[in-house]
Amino acid sequence: MPAPGGLIFSTVPQVYKSKYLIDFHRAPAIKKIYISPLPLARYLNIYLGVHGLRFHEAFMLRVVLVHPQIPPNTGNIARTCAATGTELHLVGPLGFEISDRYLKRAGLDYWPYVNLHYHDSLDAFEAVHQQQGGRWIGFSTAGKCSYVQFQFQNDDWLLFGCETTGLPPTVLDACDATVYIPMSQPGVRSLNLSVSAAVGLFEARRQLGYFG
Repeated sequence: MPAPGGLIFSTVPQVYKSKYLIDFHRAPAIKKIYISPLPLARYLNIYLGVHGLRFHEAFMLRVVLVHPQIPPNTGNIARTCAATGTELHLVGPLGFEISDRYLKRAGLDYWPYVNLHYHDSLDAFEAVHQQQGGRWIGFSTAGKCSYVQFQFQNDDWLLFGCETTGLPPTVLDACDATVYIPMSQPGVRSLNLSVSAAVGLFEARRQLGYFG
């Protein structure tokens, strides 16, 4: 059944055929597809999942660490990104070397699966962003919206700042939106960086229908 207020297409529009890379040769004939305020990815995942199929999207979420300082945190985030097939972008200057043994130890033997991108400055990162597009979503204790109430999009960049000071003010000002992770104890200033990145990434994936 279509979602209330959803639009009905008799065939899959060409724009979605190009953005969502579906194996139409294996998939059963799609007579109708329903579009609603929920992400199209969720409907396609549900429909194709019934037939034991999956699809791959042309654009994916990306995790960005701006000036991270503690190697094990970045290593743990790298492991999370490897497990989810998420690009990890590190924006320098960093508080460690990429070859740091503590960084590698946190990622264990998963480093070959990490899609890692290093940018030596914010300017270099911004140049890459301009080429690829997508929104900057800044995670900060000063964010304007709870992360669970925010509607993520498939090509969002999830930005996290360093462990001591968070995202720089200039980066926060440049973000398309800022979100925070609610905490019950006001005496706790913030969550661990690797925890925050995992919480934010998996909520975005849940909303977008990445079930596996």
